[in-house]
Amino acid sequence: MKRRVLWLVAAVSLLGALAAAAEFDLVAFVKGALPVAENVVSALKVGDYQRAVRDFDSRMRAALPAEKLKATQEMQVKPIIGEILSYAFSTLTLDGNNVIVIYKLKCTRDDEAVVRVVFDKLDPTFRVGGLWIDSPRLRAAH
Repeated sequence: MKRRVLWLVAAVSLLGALAAAAEFDLVAFVKGALPVAENVVSALKVGDYQRAVRDFDSRMRAALPAEKLKATQEMQVKPIIGEILSYAFSTLTLDGNNVIVIYKLKCTRDDEAVVRVVFDKLDPTFRVGGLWIDSPRLRAAH
């Protein structure tokens, strides 16, 4: 019986050590992802859609090429919230394998808008896997 308990304790300790070694390094990930997120938001602000999609992953690039992003911004977003005047980092959240970087936007018609830039925490290349602008005004309009 004592031998089983010792083996069980050893196995649990080994599993704990393996789990700790495999933990996600959020600080290192953020250091790589924040400049990419900043680039996307900055590019949206000035209307440089080619630059905005530069760091999209292949699925995002296929779903939302620069031309489609521009059309969406010009026809569906800007008429409701206006031009982006400024932006500021707000928060970062984890949702499963996603790391979501959120910026608050100050726009000509909306002070409550946010932009979310989504990364896959398993992707060491920091490619953007999701992007959306949200605000109560946008939700009310759609």
